[in-house]
Amino acid sequence: MYKQFDPPDDLKHLVCFFYMMEYSCLDEPLQPILPSGTEIMGWQYAGHWRVQYCNGYEPCDFLLPEFYTAGQQTSCYHLTATTKHTGIIGAALQPGTLWQIFKQPAEQYTQAIIETGELFAYNLLKPAITYFREANDVQTRLQRLIAFYRELNSTIQFEHSLVNQALEFIFDSKGCITMEKLCVRMGVNERYLQRHFKMRIGVTTQQYIQTIRFNNAFASLMLTQGCKKAETTAMLYNYYDISHFNKDFKRYFGEAPTTDLLTKFSLLGDLMLETPYPLQVQDRFSPM
Repeated sequence: MYKQFDPPDDLKHLVCFFYMMEYSCLDEPLQPILPSGTEIMGWQYAGHWRVQYCNGYEPCDFLLPEFYTAGQQTSCYHLTATTKHTGIIGAALQPGTLWQIFKQPAEQYTQAIIETGELFAYNLLKPAITYFREANDVQTRLQRLIAFYRELNSTIQFEHSLVNQALEFIFDSKGCITMEKLCVRMGVNERYLQRHFKMRIGVTTQQYIQTIRFNNAFASLMLTQGCKKAETTAMLYNYYDISHFNKDFKRYFGEAPTTDLLTKFSLLGDLMLETPYPLQVQDRFSPM
């Protein structure tokens, strides 16, 4: 089960959306999750999730910490429940939030999952964890998180950047924009944009463009339930040809596009209903 919640207006520049995810199946295969295009903070309240992904050098396979922070992901990762009932509430942050908080290059968090307690001051995080653990229902947990992010928000000195403008162009084009065209529209040097983008977002501009384009193409293909052919989708989203799109698809899912992918992976199916999660960061981008 997957549910999504809007942040209050005073937090929309910090949090794209909150979500709750519960899962109760032990026998199903590892569930693939696409990169969301932003950083995530997860707060587990029941059971344990096991995660598998590649950090660029070697495969990783471990239990998610009870409270964790994940930077930008550049590849698909896989989740599975290790207990009969698992539950998590997460905050999908606005892109670049970790840089705004810590003023350190965001690439150090890319393809990484870190215990949140290693990142934040004890006096800020400890009360929030205590109150979160005491909560017994979704709304109470959500209110505890809202209180934490309001306090966190009060400690951040936000800095506007041309990276926000680049993100707006990327989102507006659904990732169908070249680096050259992006720099022309912004009137900036490519090397200058690349340096600032990677420092704040954690990946190169081109990597981010590719992620957003694939997320849009995937959502378009899956939500039409086979009514739209892969060839048509590839053309609409500026892939060179169907082979180019299939290569991207296999990189994430290990197989060519199929119409039964959402039924094969039930968690992925839940995430694509009503408010497809791969598009939410794009649709809810609201920088300071």
